[in-house]
Amino acid sequence: MSASNNRKHSRWVRQWRNDASAFGWLAIVLHWSSAILVIGLLALGVWMVTLTYYDSCYTPAPLIHKSLGLLFAFLLLIQLVYYHMTGTTIIGRDVTATDNSARDKILRKY
Repeated sequence: MSASNNRKHSRWVRQWRNDASAFGWLAIVLHWSSAILVIGLLALGVWMVTLTYYDSCYTPAPLIHKSLGLLFAFLLLIQLVYYHMTGTTIIGRDVTATDNSARDKILRKY
């Protein structure tokens, strides 16, 4: 394997994690999966409001809505654990580092 192919391969493999310049694939997939689920839950909820007691989807629709809601909660939990483990949530900013400059400016006013 040539050196350029090795660099391309190693860059792609490293890309699943967040780094200082970009979000990794895992963060992107978790983000967009959650976004699609929220939009789907909203659409399903709006549609369920129009159902009457005698509609055939009156009973299964809330069960689907609840299942998707639990899936969203699970994805959110995975996101929170992942961001806590990697230590970055904003590109280029380390969440674990303590930045007290804004707090100090506010406290100096009082």
